[in-house]
Amino acid sequence: MNNEINSENIPLVSVCMITYNHEKYISQSIDGVLMQKTDFPIELVIGEDCSTDNTRNLCMEYKEKYPDKIKLLLPEKNLGMIQNFNATIQSCAGKYIALCEGDDYWIDPYKLQKQVDFLEANPDFSFVYTDVDIYYEDIKYKQTAIIRNGITFLDNDNPIKSRGYLANLTWLFRKTVLQLFSIENNCVDAALFMFYEIAQQTKIHYIPEVTGIYRKHLSSASCHIDENKQLQFELKAFEIQLNYVKKYKIEERISFPVLFQAATYLLEKALGLNDKYVSELLFVFFNQKNIMPEAIVNLLLQKQQEMRAIKASKAYQLGNFLLKPFAVLRKLGSTIRIFILSFFCSLINKKQRR
Repeated sequence: MNNEINSENIPLVSVCMITYNHEKYISQSIDGVLMQKTDFPIELVIGEDCSTDNTRNLCMEYKEKYPDKIKLLLPEKNLGMIQNFNATIQSCAGKYIALCEGDDYWIDPYKLQKQVDFLEANPDFSFVYTDVDIYYEDIKYKQTAIIRNGITFLDNDNPIKSRGYLANLTWLFRKTVLQLFSIENNCVDAALFMFYEIAQQTKIHYIPEVTGIYRKHLSSASCHIDENKQLQFELKAFEIQLNYVKKYKIEERISFPVLFQAATYLLEKALGLNDKYVSELLFVFFNQKNIMPEAIVNLLLQKQQEMRAIKASKAYQLGNFLLKPFAVLRKLGSTIRIFILSFFCSLINKKQRR
């Protein structure tokens, strides 16, 4: 399969898209890139990592239909997420690189044009991102404009303070920033690592507009059904934070509140799962900060006891019972939800007319 882009149409922007077992989502993801309206050429570079479903066939169909716009990488064996990401991003030829994984998608056809216009007009900036919606696939629920509404927070000046989803499906950056760092294949959270490095070494800009949908579901890389695997993932992300603070000598007044909160959260999960290995690692952190880990453990155990007492109370059980119908309603299809809500609204209107 010819993966070369027409030499007369050298892309200004390369869109880096990694995908694995995304057959339900990949078409929407690719279409979101192909719909972009720009006054410059773009390429879509897809790294299809030997999916076990129909993802590869769908990607090949798009490649055949859009041979001048799509560069398709088809490794012979599964590389894993980070190695696939590294291979895909290194195949990008554009001056600028945008990210969009195979289960997310863009909704603004002028996303790339707006971002490139900003970076072209501001050569001292290297990175631009926008607001985003989160769609929870398993419960059919959407959180809108998560940055504007405070659901997530990105601190351009002190990236260690950032929390929540980093809106990486909206990122656009100069390809030259890739020379500033390298992502190891055992890195669990490339987005967190990249954001720290880029924000620390360059100037970044935020556009307060929603341009894409981040799809969160139980099969996504950062969401594990197995609580022990999720704990290990979050521990590795904590290690990225620790390494960043050490590497750039981030002031204690800035870094400590963030690290303390993260370590306490992880310790609480580790105690709940009876994970002694993770608990002992976190004890080392607390000892280094001259904090008695035993005191933290006692506070967490007290908190757990209080929570058990709350859950055992009649008030909690009553509230849980009253909220059950709403949980069931959310799981129903949108058409059924609308019908039920319309039915109840009509009953209320009839009562009011009487």
